[in-house]
Amino acid sequence: MRFLNRKYGILFVSFLLVFSTCLTATAHESHSDAPHALAEIEEHASELVELSDTLHVDSAQIADDESLDEDLRATAESFHLKTHDMKHIGEHILSHVETLEGLYSDPENNADEINSEIAAIESELDELEEIANSNADAVHTIESDTPDSHQEYAESLHENFHEIQHIGSHLVKYTDELGGEESQADHDSSNALMEIEEHADELVDLSDTLHVDSAQIADDESLDEDLRATAESFHLKTHDMKHIGEHILSHVETLEGLYSDPETNADEINSEIAAIESEIDELKEIVNSNADAVHSIESNTPASHQEYAEALHENFHEVGHIGSHLVKYTDELEESMATEDTTISGDAANEEQSEQESSATANQTPGFGILMAACGLLAVGYLKRQ
Repeated sequence: MRFLNRKYGILFVSFLLVFSTCLTATAHESHSDAPHALAEIEEHASELVELSDTLHVDSAQIADDESLDEDLRATAESFHLKTHDMKHIGEHILSHVETLEGLYSDPENNADEINSEIAAIESELDELEEIANSNADAVHTIESDTPDSHQEYAESLHENFHEIQHIGSHLVKYTDELGGEESQADHDSSNALMEIEEHADELVDLSDTLHVDSAQIADDESLDEDLRATAESFHLKTHDMKHIGEHILSHVETLEGLYSDPETNADEINSEIAAIESEIDELKEIVNSNADAVHSIESNTPASHQEYAEALHENFHEVGHIGSHLVKYTDELEESMATEDTTISGDAANEEQSEQESSATANQTPGFGILMAACGLLAVGYLKRQ
């Protein structure tokens, strides 16, 4: 009997120790997402470093060629210098990730240092966003003004620049996850704003191209008068298209500031979104009312000017696609605000209930440390008794 008691006693002590160990493991489950977010940040920061090097090389091919236009070279040189800053941002983020990997070995004791490193990454991302926003026009200018001899570098530069903007969006998302502040509404609005800005930029650029191509037909007195009149009518509409793009970019810039505090600025945000929707409606009206004119120009323009008519037709339809994209991402922006409003309302409605549940839980369930201590004391007491 004494042997059996001792045997069951050992089993009881073993159960207590295993139970306390399980509690310890459960206490740290909340940090299981950190390695995944860190891995994503590291991957995208590495991509940022590599793309910065590519942009550095491509911009140099234009900036350093003395045969090219001086203004074009100056614009390329200005952007060329910014590629150093982009690369440094990527390298700094990688350094912070390395530090965080060590700190997350003991997240509770290193909480302050972890928050400090996350704040440092957020600061780097703010700088990257500023570089991307302030250089978007320069990149589009380089692409549109670069001659065919160097167009491959300009197109590569344009494509990789927009890829860096997408990388920035991913870095924001995973840094928010790392800090435990992930908001799907915030992420959606940030991504939608970036897409709207990109397509509005394209609208401005294409409007300029359409303006030039239509003028080649409208201003040539050797062509049929009716054809010239149709081209001139469309030519005037290209001004309106460009203004729409510029107005949308202005609203995007305003929204970027307002989204720093979406709850307080909700009314102003909704007003800006409504203004963008109004601009898109105007663009849609221009596209629908001028479709027949564009097809008439293409079919009636002689071979001597057909290249302008074909370019005009192709780019006009591209404006239609841009309009569709603008509608899509403006709808996403509006939906993100609806989500934000619902979240805020839900938080306010449940705040009191959450506090009551938290208080009740605190009164009914001891903390992990208390449970572990209780288990330990029971085990020691039992062994002493034996």
